[in-house]
Amino acid sequence: MDLIVAITLVAAVLVLSALAAGLVARAPLSFPILFLGLGFGLGGGQLGAVVIDVHSPLLESVAVVTLAVVLFLDAIRLDPPEMRRDWLVPALTLGPGTLAVIGIVAIAAMALLHFPLPAALIVGAALASTDPAVLRDVLRDRRVPAGVRRALGIE
Repeated sequence: MDLIVAITLVAAVLVLSALAAGLVARAPLSFPILFLGLGFGLGGGQLGAVVIDVHSPLLESVAVVTLAVVLFLDAIRLDPPEMRRDWLVPALTLGPGTLAVIGIVAIAAMALLHFPLPAALIVGAALASTDPAVLRDVLRDRRVPAGVRRALGIE
């Protein structure tokens, strides 16, 4: 795919996303789910309008930039005085909580899937992390208690 076409496509998706932000905020679907559907529809799944190999340098660049922007936007919303006051739950979640999940998933992977220990630990580490793009909708939902939103936001 030509670089100009790829950049134009990304720009069009971003502009449409900005225009639809109010509608998506009230809808039961989140942007990550909509982007997944859009990628499936435009990609090899349906229309075949955009064909990008999994090992494409363009795809890697877009993924790295997107992750950096999502993490940066979440980081600038953190409130340091609030973090100092409510540090215990995130510390327990990120420390012993993450290690416990890694251990439980690794044990399950070894017992159920017969994975060797290193592979089981990698699976546990991959599944123990939280996805900032998916958590974004949880953090904005006022039905979720403030303490839980703060803990997840810091994580």
